[in-house]
Amino acid sequence: MTPSDRILDLSLLWRAASQIYPGFHRLALDWDETYRTYLDKVLAERSEMDHHLLLMEFLNLLRDGHTEVLPPRQMLAEKGSLPFQLLYAEGRYCVGAATAEGVPFLMGEVLAINGIAFQKILEQLARYTYRVEDYISPDALGRLLPLFLRPAGNVLETSKGSWTFAMEKGRAEMRQAPSPSVPMPYETLSQDQPMLRLYAGKILYIRSDDLLQDTAAPAIAAAIQAHPHLQGVILDLRHNIGGRTLYGAHIAELFLSGEFHGCRKYTRTLDGVAAASASQILRMTPEEQQEDMADGLLEPGELEEAERYRSRTLCRTYEDSFGAPDHWALYDGPMILLTARGTVSAAEDLTAMFRSNGRARIIGTPTFGSTGTPLLLSLPGGGRARICSVYYTLLDGTAFIGRGIQPDRRIGTQIADLKCGLDAPLQAALEELGCRE
Repeated sequence: MTPSDRILDLSLLWRAASQIYPGFHRLALDWDETYRTYLDKVLAERSEMDHHLLLMEFLNLLRDGHTEVLPPRQMLAEKGSLPFQLLYAEGRYCVGAATAEGVPFLMGEVLAINGIAFQKILEQLARYTYRVEDYISPDALGRLLPLFLRPAGNVLETSKGSWTFAMEKGRAEMRQAPSPSVPMPYETLSQDQPMLRLYAGKILYIRSDDLLQDTAAPAIAAAIQAHPHLQGVILDLRHNIGGRTLYGAHIAELFLSGEFHGCRKYTRTLDGVAAASASQILRMTPEEQQEDMADGLLEPGELEEAERYRSRTLCRTYEDSFGAPDHWALYDGPMILLTARGTVSAAEDLTAMFRSNGRARIIGTPTFGSTGTPLLLSLPGGGRARICSVYYTLLDGTAFIGRGIQPDRRIGTQIADLKCGLDAPLQAALEELGCRE
């Protein structure tokens, strides 16, 4: 890559974020000075790998889960993939899946890799990817870790012993650790997406893992209609990677009557004439501004708007509407949502619909804390990027970007629970709805 290639990559990221990123109000960050600093760093880098890591670090300063740089696929393929997958459990990670050689280490807590404590590794990787409290998504770790490991001779230290492993070329076949459950009998209504179960003949359990297709709502509606005397519904969104908010709204409409909203949204206001006017106002001295105000040529609101243009915090606010004034929910009885850090994007929008309307009790841990339609970019030097275009809050203004929607009752999954196969949050939800062993 030539120096101009490197500069162009960084400049495209800086410019796109300058124009559309809606979260600058959250950051103590001078974006232009940051760009200047990283220009020097980009020119000092020599390897293609270091260049892409630097771009990842740069965009990650915006601290948003929908804003990131992804290295070129060829680079990732050359590095290979891990022969295991990680599973998060309340501040720690364990081996959730592994190739045949790693099966003895399933459910073992990850302590170190190549002699470096895993908590230290997490701190290092947080430079390059979104982190909320102590959580980095296992998918992000699966992409990042190979960039810092050797082709072979790596040592994974776990609570079940040490495993010397090599990177895999291509997609490796892995064995998954058993899924946790509860010691309560149930009837399986569907193994598909969504998974549907009936506990004790009266509690409908729904597990939805994505909102990529509009197939969940009809299946849930059919299950409700087939069991008209339900005493409770549990909607499990702990592993939902998101998709389309509209598909989530179709699920919410089964449980919420009338017209409803989920989030208050903010997107950047871009207007060429307004931006030019703002630049002229900001060139005035404070005395000149006061004179124009006294003469009626400048309103206080115009000065405030000009400042917001300069700080990149001027946004238009709106709310999406779902349902309809004459719409009636199919089920209006007791309901519990299960959430976790794996509740992401459109699944958080769906969670917000229930939270903002007081429709369901939430049990589990906070959601991922990231949603918003991203702008997609292809970088001239290879790789891709995405930059969030919408900032969200709950309807009452409660912020959840960068922190997650908080549950009403916090119950996380512990490694000890995983080892004994217990799904503690689901058990708590069933017990609250009157279903016990």
